[in-house]
Amino acid sequence: LAAAHYIFIEKPFSTFEPTGLYITFFCAVGVVSYLWMLLPRILGHNSKKYEVTEVSSTNGIADITMKPQGQGSGIKHQAGQFAFINFEPLNLIETHPFTIASAPNADGTLNFKVKGLGRYTERMSTEVKPGMVARVSDAYGHFHPAKDGQPQVWVGAGIGITPFIAWADTLSADWASPTTLYYCAPSREAAVNLEEFEAIAAAVPNFNVVPVISGEHGRLTADQIAAELGDSIKSANVYFCGPTKMREALKTGLVKKGLSFSRFHNEEFEMRTGIGVMKWFRTLRNYVGM
Repeated sequence: LAAAHYIFIEKPFSTFEPTGLYITFFCAVGVVSYLWMLLPRILGHNSKKYEVTEVSSTNGIADITMKPQGQGSGIKHQAGQFAFINFEPLNLIETHPFTIASAPNADGTLNFKVKGLGRYTERMSTEVKPGMVARVSDAYGHFHPAKDGQPQVWVGAGIGITPFIAWADTLSADWASPTTLYYCAPSREAAVNLEEFEAIAAAVPNFNVVPVISGEHGRLTADQIAAELGDSIKSANVYFCGPTKMREALKTGLVKKGLSFSRFHNEEFEMRTGIGVMKWFRTLRNYVGM
């Protein structure tokens, strides 16, 4: 729509002048890129068929496990990546990413943990049943832990714990980086997979789990993380998945404490953050001090 608007509005230059052709080129690249990503997902060309094998729900979080249909027909992914899901019987199609909450395994099964935060995710939580057919897109994302032996901090808040579930599944006793996972949840009951994390921590010497239960301990702060890291904060890598405001507060605080800006990592899951009149208005209001 933006490209069409640009082409047909009155401009101080012609669309066919050098300036007009320059802008038109980027409009064309944007439209083609959008269609390249969108159409295969709608048509199912870049997806694999899966069968839902298990569904359970705890504290508003649906735990969905599925297996690929056909030998060796599943997608290839790395721990921490995300994918798009369409449950065919429900016609649930939406451009919304879901982190794969399981590490790659021999049988190709995938696990997703979905919190009902809107109409689409609520339907997933209540209507997805074993036996249903799902189409899963290729895996995307570059949210992976470094393997340089330097200290690491993982912060998972709420449903943002999902990539770290997959990461922890890949750890072995020879994991070289001293790693602390801060698991932030409103209550211990809401901390899904906490016992599994603690079992992994017992088997992996360099992995430690710190539950941060807001109802008991308050919220996690940059001061708390910095105090634990001490002088190693300058060489540490911090990985975060959770609410935007929390991410911004921790990143700002840790950088002030000495963490390198480039060593704070997070995946951009918010696929529509650049679109929306209200978002633009809020940005303008903050800029002019309204």
